[in-house]
Amino acid sequence: MLLIFLLISIPTLLLGQITITSPVLRQVFQRNLKNEAIVTVAGTYSQPIDIIQDTNGFQ
Repeated sequence: MLLIFLLISIPTLLLGQITITSPVLRQVFQRNLKNEAIVTVAGTYSQPIDIIQDTNGFQ
């Protein structure tokens, strides 16, 4: 849940350079027995970027 919160907060943290369109606020994801889920992140960016990285270090 923390990861989803951080992904939704990215536009605020980056001062509007990236807009996340999915997942949306309060979207629900089904997790498997290992407490894992596949979450697709989609959005747009307004400035040239080299890399997008999440808080866990994945690219």
